[in-house]
Amino acid sequence: MAVGTHVSNAWPFCVDYDNAYVTVQPDGSVHIASGVPDMGTGTSTCLPQIAAEAMGVPFEMVEITYGDTETTPFEIGSHASRTCYAAGTAVMAATNDVRKQILEYAAPFFQAEPEDLMIDDAVIYRTPKPGEPEPEPELTGLEALKKGKGNAVTMEEVAYHAHVRNKQFIGLGRIVPSNAPPWHACFADVEVDTETGQVTVNKMTAAHDVGKAINPIIVKGQIEGGVVQGLGYALTEEIVYRENGSQVQNEMHNYMVPTAADIPELDSIIVESSDPTGPFGAKGAGECSLVCPASALANAVANALDLDISELPMTPERLFTALQQNRN
Repeated sequence: MAVGTHVSNAWPFCVDYDNAYVTVQPDGSVHIASGVPDMGTGTSTCLPQIAAEAMGVPFEMVEITYGDTETTPFEIGSHASRTCYAAGTAVMAATNDVRKQILEYAAPFFQAEPEDLMIDDAVIYRTPKPGEPEPEPELTGLEALKKGKGNAVTMEEVAYHAHVRNKQFIGLGRIVPSNAPPWHACFADVEVDTETGQVTVNKMTAAHDVGKAINPIIVKGQIEGGVVQGLGYALTEEIVYRENGSQVQNEMHNYMVPTAADIPELDSIIVESSDPTGPFGAKGAGECSLVCPASALANAVANALDLDISELPMTPERLFTALQQNRN
């Protein structure tokens, strides 16, 4: 087995800050602008999820523009396992800002204070007092609310009411993130042929404390992808140079990246805690999944052979040589 930790962004080691805009359109839909690109890490899904939950609207009502320096505020980028944690914190701050604006605008129609109102399923209504049952929304127009008729109004009506009066709700998120360390453990079950040095990986298990898993399927994909990368790092991937300086592994056909046929049984375990600095308690997950697998595999092979393993990858040639030296 192996255990490890990582980071949720680059601060305070490097410059690291985040900006985001969240706008409510005249039809009540929500638009996010964030500079982080989506490299297959789920940015374009998890950031709208964060905004939808914070705003109180269905996910389908949220759109995102991302990774475009012409139309989004500056972002440090998608690296350092930071995107959901740090960019998500900026999106949440911008969403809270614009939500506050909407409730302040709607409050006079309810003859209430903004803090007495809530948004759920894109409907604004008065928050029940302690002990009161939650009322069924009785949708009426804003003007009817003023007269005490009904108890709810759609975000669309409020946004359009403001629109025709030359106003749009735009929230700004501008943050310097904290840095919440994720924690993880990896376990490897292997068999080693003591005659050839060939390693067979039977099963790998990886458990990750990710804070709150905003999208569990994406998180599991990150964990399992990192385990497979660690498999190649530990057993096959290597760059060797000839005496003339040319590279032996000069194409994917001889670099030996693991394929689908090489992947063992994988068990990915999400351990949820709640970090107060991340959006809804989330922490980093991306690079974290590559911290432990190679170490766990090396420990498993060392345990199987009763040898010290200090060099990767553990190719059959290296292990065969180590076995011969140990016998001698």
